[in-house]
Amino acid sequence: MMVHVTQMDIARDVGVSQRSVSAVLGATRNPRSWVSSETARRIREAADRLGYSPCGPAQLMRGKRSGLIGVLMGDAEAEVQHHRLAFLDRLLRQRGFRIIVGHLHAPEDVDAYVEDFMAHRVEGILCLRHEFAESVSRYVPQRLSRMEHVVYLDPPSGLPAACYVKPDRRAGIRRAVAHLVASGCRRPAILLTVSAHRKRQGTPVRDRLLGYRAGLRDAGIPANRAIIGLGQVPVNGGDADIAIEPLLDEVVKRRGADAILAGNDEMAVRLLKTMQARGIRVPDDVALIGYDNHAIARATAPELTTIDHDHPRIAEALADMLTAMIDGKTLSKSKRRHLIEPKLIIRESTGGRQQTADSRPKTLQALSIENEKTIEPSILSIPVDPVDRRLKRLNVC
Repeated sequence: MMVHVTQMDIARDVGVSQRSVSAVLGATRNPRSWVSSETARRIREAADRLGYSPCGPAQLMRGKRSGLIGVLMGDAEAEVQHHRLAFLDRLLRQRGFRIIVGHLHAPEDVDAYVEDFMAHRVEGILCLRHEFAESVSRYVPQRLSRMEHVVYLDPPSGLPAACYVKPDRRAGIRRAVAHLVASGCRRPAILLTVSAHRKRQGTPVRDRLLGYRAGLRDAGIPANRAIIGLGQVPVNGGDADIAIEPLLDEVVKRRGADAILAGNDEMAVRLLKTMQARGIRVPDDVALIGYDNHAIARATAPELTTIDHDHPRIAEALADMLTAMIDGKTLSKSKRRHLIEPKLIIRESTGGRQQTADSRPKTLQALSIENEKTIEPSILSIPVDPVDRRLKRLNVC
């Protein structure tokens, strides 16, 4: 039988008055001024230890703020999603909020979660997943438009005035291309997984391709000399390894790439495994860059150079924007959109060669990239196969 823990039980455990316990646990944001920070800490610890749970319906009937934030997540890239959620939970708890998490496996799942969030009187929603098949790309944003305070990860379709935080994937890939070119690579390629259910790919794919083209342009490589591999790679381990082989053949064997920007760290690890089995040396023959900075990137030999989205900064920007809205602050247009530039983590799979910024070609100096090697402009004129015509369907040409 479950025992209901009351505030009086906590007061007896800590040795304080019930009034002090109520001041700490009953306030949504900050305890009353007469309770010291040390006493407040002991009260919260006792509440956690004893399993105290406030009577939510009673609080709502008294008109108190719920202190709840709804978070909507996707079911892909579990490790990335977990990192973001962990940082968000920590930040929001520090600000007096708790989170309710919902997973969107399909766009229509949002309907039930909106009802749940409204029933619990959540004070705001963080939507980390809203892009689905093109025909229903606006479904989730439309359903969330009935909620007062919503902040998105990436701009939602059909809501130009929405508040959002966006990882600057273009800048991240552009920086990675510059690092490869400055490290001596002559034919950098990009290899991405794409959805079989979309004629036009989502924001992440488009942004990375645009960043790749910008990186080539910075280095003086014409856009029609890009090497791009697009394909569907299954999640299953064995099937994924098999699917990697033709993609690797396309960009390395047929098109002669000497560097690959992989769609994520898992793909990079599979590429590394396949190349090593074929006797292709990394980074001597082909340099390799992953994406996401998973823990596995440090467990390979050589360790993977990778792009880190900087989850702490993303979480902080999301939390700042949402709590400002909840507090009634008016956000200007510039403050309703926040772009976070990823970090390039340089490790062994690109050689890790170091050089100062002022020794780089002039086209690269403006990017402020560290750990680079100067190259001669003449090697940039080596012919590369034309860009994949599928780019025209992705609106990046």
